[in-house]
Amino acid sequence: MQMSYGWKELMSVYKGSDEANERQDPYSVEQRILGSMLIDPSCVGTVLEQLEPEEFNCVWHREIFLGISALHSMGRAVDCLTLCDCLAQINSPVANECDEYLIHLVNTTVTSANISEDIRNLKAARREQMEKIHRIRELRDELCGLTGSDESL
Repeated sequence: MQMSYGWKELMSVYKGSDEANERQDPYSVEQRILGSMLIDPSCVGTVLEQLEPEEFNCVWHREIFLGISALHSMGRAVDCLTLCDCLAQINSPVANECDEYLIHLVNTTVTSANISEDIRNLKAARREQMEKIHRIRELRDELCGLTGSDESL
């Protein structure tokens, strides 16, 4: 069973304790990228060329990214109101609360000037995550080999 959380619950889970950690925290980087796309439509194409939806760990962020991508491919404006309408039309699970969260993204994004750095940071975080997953699988396989277990963990 997949649990669905509203954006306020997600904020409390992901909130970093200090600014330096928050700067590199993948959740915060995802927020800055989406906020940049909303406050500066000129960077939308660049972001869409360099990132895939799967690179966003947060389901909310992935859905918003997909909505922005859909609007861009249709040649429509990327703004909070249009994006909320788009998410509702595609029956996105985030459509009910998107207006409040998109406003939050816009209000907390100071500039889009660091978008290239944020894209690099998100890609690096994703690579690190995949390396950890690979290492965990290796350790699992080693453990299964040591115990003689054929069960998959």
